[in-house]
Amino acid sequence: MLNLYFAIRRRAKFLLILSGFDEIHNFFKFSGAGLDKPRRLVQLLIFSICILAWAITLLDIAIKHQKFNMSSVMSSVKYLIVATALPSLGTQFLSFSILILFYLKHINNKIAESKSLYFACGKNKNVSKQIDDLRVAHNKLSENARLVNRVYGIYLLLPLSYISIHLQMDFFEIIRNIINYTTEFPYESWEGTEWFINIMWIFNEINKLCTYFVVSYLVSTEVN
Repeated sequence: MLNLYFAIRRRAKFLLILSGFDEIHNFFKFSGAGLDKPRRLVQLLIFSICILAWAITLLDIAIKHQKFNMSSVMSSVKYLIVATALPSLGTQFLSFSILILFYLKHINNKIAESKSLYFACGKNKNVSKQIDDLRVAHNKLSENARLVNRVYGIYLLLPLSYISIHLQMDFFEIIRNIINYTTEFPYESWEGTEWFINIMWIFNEINKLCTYFVVSYLVSTEVN
């Protein structure tokens, strides 16, 4: 529902963000090979956010297959579909952020090189024009960064809250099982695989949260 609402409500601004990237891309005339690095980062991002949850659940089913029947497997699949669809807006946000970060670093490096060349060549007018063009491109990217933040910011609250709640639940589950194990609580037994699965879920959720905040921080630092 959130994805559908976003697609309908924010379609115009989404296309505006894409057109901004097209302008920057045409300005630098990047080849397909030039975008290999951000492409790999986005692929890794999608894999880590969307695929890890499926991999951990399938591993859990394989390890404890005797506890799963068809009904519980279907419930797990439904849960995973929701869990995968919910962060999709966040994945778009992070993909745009990686692209902004890539272009901003490239622009900043070009500006630094052009400034050195400008003073070395006795304030050459052609170099001066290149610096002005780079500044225009930098301003355009900064505007795109603000637009991405304004468009996606409020929608990220739901997936971030979802991740945070699951992280707290995983920690609670581990603490509860440790207490049961150390006090030899008679109604609860903790199998060795529970440690492994719970810790994997914790690493998965921490990976998602760290990705959101680290990428956002890097973009903010680069823009400033």
